[in-house]
Amino acid sequence: MRGDDLLDAVGQIDPDLIEEADRPPRRRAPVWRMLPAVAAACLLLALAAAYVPFLQGAEPLEMAGSSPQSDSDSVPYAASMPSEPMFGAGKTVVWYVEGDELQIQRIPPLLDPQDVFAAWRTANGIAEEVQLLSCTAEEDGVQLTVTANLAYCSAYTDGELLLESLRQTMAVHFGLSADACQITLE
Repeated sequence: MRGDDLLDAVGQIDPDLIEEADRPPRRRAPVWRMLPAVAAACLLLALAAAYVPFLQGAEPLEMAGSSPQSDSDSVPYAASMPSEPMFGAGKTVVWYVEGDELQIQRIPPLLDPQDVFAAWRTANGIAEEVQLLSCTAEEDGVQLTVTANLAYCSAYTDGELLLESLRQTMAVHFGLSADACQITLE
């Protein structure tokens, strides 16, 4: 290509293309300007993830900055039943003895009293020889009959406290007060 041909080619360029080339290029918005919107979206997602299980009947997740809550809560021996029973809250509540106080353990829901008793027995470290012989639930109370070898477990822990933990566990299961749960050793 000769110089004259090049000059002719440059002269035939569309003026709109030359004008567009003279304009400065468009700049994108800086990323830091989008950070508040991204942070707000993340916060909404976190809140939704924490409370969707709550809306389905489970307990909400702990929020950052709050004190952590374990599946075991310390309860003094003289503590009475909660004013509203925990039955139907999506979990089974098992009371067990640790030292000289009662502890609460929340486990997946159990419907059969025999299963609740087995969970109580496991939480208290009681041998499988101790069995729930019968469980009679009525509107105003529950009558439990347990094998007499439960008394031998009292040698390792406070027997009265152990019976109280069973009373509390079964009363919560049936949605009654602990006073409405009677235990007979046979």
